[in-house]
Amino acid sequence: MAFFQGSIASKAIGMEVYLGAILPQTVPKHRRVLYLLHGLEDNGTAWWRMTALERIAKEHELTVILPEGHRSFYTDMQYGGGYFTYLTQELPQIVKNLFGILPNQEDTLIAGASMGGYGAIRCALCCPQQYAACGSFSPVESPDNPKIPPLDPIFFRDRPAIGKAEEHGLLQVASQLKNKADIPQILITCGKDDLLLPESEQLAQGLKAQGLPVQYQNWAGGHDWLFWEQSLSLFVQNFSKR
Repeated sequence: MAFFQGSIASKAIGMEVYLGAILPQTVPKHRRVLYLLHGLEDNGTAWWRMTALERIAKEHELTVILPEGHRSFYTDMQYGGGYFTYLTQELPQIVKNLFGILPNQEDTLIAGASMGGYGAIRCALCCPQQYAACGSFSPVESPDNPKIPPLDPIFFRDRPAIGKAEEHGLLQVASQLKNKADIPQILITCGKDDLLLPESEQLAQGLKAQGLPVQYQNWAGGHDWLFWEQSLSLFVQNFSKR
């Protein structure tokens, strides 16, 4: 596997941002790409530092793109960068230009943990034509969630920059969809000892109730990298093959 990391200029965010990529050195017949999103306390390096990501990518012949989301919840912030636009519009073109990977729904996956789990579902709901499947591990339903100690003061400082919280709840976003038949398969996981377990279960049930193709699984684990690595392995096992 080849591993690249560096910085790229983003017009949508208005600054240079980190970008990591793990790629097979021999291009497979079907080049599947996974956009993998980090959480609120982390940055774009977290997945390759904290998990066996390269091994998982190698086993499944995946190209993995590791974008920087800062503390944006992957939204176009009211007072900040356009992270949703960057992730869904600008970054696929950058990946095409840098690595020769053409945007292709059938071969594109998106996943993330915690804040990244929120962002992955948001992308799948709002841009379903871009993704074959979505993995969301220990997600929050909305940026308006104070249950992430010890981040409360920082969390509530960031929230106004994102905009009105009620506009960003995933159940609210889903309720406004015109064509729910186009939504890709969504896998939601959460550890039984995770502080966000009630919210994750409520999110999965709420999306299912709206007729969306959601699978939900939980097992022993917390809000931590061990559980997220297990979730990632499960996700790519189920969805990385055509």
